[in-house]
Amino acid sequence: MDAAKVGVDDAVFFCRHHSQKSVDLHQELKNRGVFTVYDIDDLVGFYPAYFDLGSGAERAKLSVFKHISLATKISVENSVIGNELEGLGVSRNDIHVIPNSYDFESFSAVKCSSGEVSKNIIFTNAAGLKFESFRNDFFSAVNEFCETTGCLVHVFSDLPQESFKFTRMLYRGATDWRSHKHILQTEDFLFSLVPLGGREDPESLRFNSAKSIVKFIEYGASKIPGVFSNVEPYRSRLNNGVDALLVNNDKDSWLEAMSEIEAGVEFRESMVRNAYENVLKNYSTEIVLDKYCALLGIKN
Repeated sequence: MDAAKVGVDDAVFFCRHHSQKSVDLHQELKNRGVFTVYDIDDLVGFYPAYFDLGSGAERAKLSVFKHISLATKISVENSVIGNELEGLGVSRNDIHVIPNSYDFESFSAVKCSSGEVSKNIIFTNAAGLKFESFRNDFFSAVNEFCETTGCLVHVFSDLPQESFKFTRMLYRGATDWRSHKHILQTEDFLFSLVPLGGREDPESLRFNSAKSIVKFIEYGASKIPGVFSNVEPYRSRLNNGVDALLVNNDKDSWLEAMSEIEAGVEFRESMVRNAYENVLKNYSTEIVLDKYCALLGIKN
């Protein structure tokens, strides 16, 4: 982007950027009086070790703080991030809570089903595995379940295949954003797996607790029921047994949950309906657009 070509009546959004190039651009826009928004959907700048940023972690943190100081307004995915920023001295008036959203107009679920109950489970993971202490028991629980039921875990990830210890796995690698949406909307999955470290992983607890619920939003809109760790942010934003299944991070609890959702057809279908309605009501693009308009001071 050429800052000189941006009009003073325009608004520029920076979404999680922390490169020096983006900081320099933001500074130039600030000097010209352009309205800018720094958009944060997790606790950037406080990345735990599983991101493996190495020596770049401190540079990223400093860049994030610089963006925050330059921005006219800051949009955050949830109030936990907002509270963290307020604790760092950011004015509450400059923080707007705007959750992730789903564009139902562009993407709608049209499942390609054989009529039989699917044996496919979906597991999506970007960056590092976000659970440490529970890792061995998680893979053990899923492997035992799959060996018993014949289910197959479809893994979508930018991590190498050997990072995953599933014994029944179809590794599908990294997919671009639009292709992944299409897969979720058209392929038939029995349920999704969404493990996340909680208090048993103290080093990453602060970051994990501030994560977005984008996986619930995408799976819910795609009519895929989900099994989630019973930790924040899921515990306070999802409804256990209604639109998601929240499970304690131990092997027996996950085995029980997977068996319950696999065996209960009506339970599964009810969860799908409720999750879809939750996303449609609270996280559709139309709903979130009003919040962005309020941030910019314009009427939708």
